[in-house]
Amino acid sequence: MSDEVVQRLLENLQTHQAELEAQNDVLRISQTELSRAHNKYAELYNFAPVGFAAISKKGLCEQSNLTLEEMVGLDRNELVGQPFSIFIDPVDQDRFYCAFRTLNRENTQLQIECRLRNGDMESFWIHMKIAFREAADEENSYCLCAITDISQQKKAEEDRVLIEGKMLPAQKLESLGVLAAGIAHDFNNILVPIQGNAGLAKDELPQHSPARQYITEVEVASSGTCDCHQHVL
Repeated sequence: MSDEVVQRLLENLQTHQAELEAQNDVLRISQTELSRAHNKYAELYNFAPVGFAAISKKGLCEQSNLTLEEMVGLDRNELVGQPFSIFIDPVDQDRFYCAFRTLNRENTQLQIECRLRNGDMESFWIHMKIAFREAADEENSYCLCAITDISQQKKAEEDRVLIEGKMLPAQKLESLGVLAAGIAHDFNNILVPIQGNAGLAKDELPQHSPARQYITEVEVASSGTCDCHQHVL
């Protein structure tokens, strides 16, 4: 092999080496950007105010974020791999099972409200938005869950109902008072002309007329005096 051929091969190798180094630089930059984007996604995923979980077709928790782990008071090792239903309050498990079966059967998404239990077995209300994700291998299909703590909203709703319940008797009494005042006003409108006409009638009678006693009783009754049998001659 001549020196000229060797020189040409060497130049080609140097050219390829420079191209590979340039491609490696681009690849390193891409990997750095990808790693940065992944870290940002992981931070958003873990510190979102909503709990996230991936539940397998068999009902096992396959993945969770930090918010959900804080909700139930367990770390990832204790949460992942467990049947998610064990964290649902027993009172609401039928509702959860029904929703889960519907998702697996209809490949849809739905929303439910139920109570979740933490590690201390204390229950609190949550809102769950669940979406089915079908995989090429049916056994690898799963459900995505977005879980929001709504216990404060539920407490506010209970307080509102309690306050309304306490206010109802007062409102009824107030309504009765308004009704009684209206009835009294109507009676006064009726009694005033009765009183007036009774007085006019009595003035027309002689002083010793027996009818004056009866008219006097009409006057007393229409004026609201309880002693309707008082005789004024």
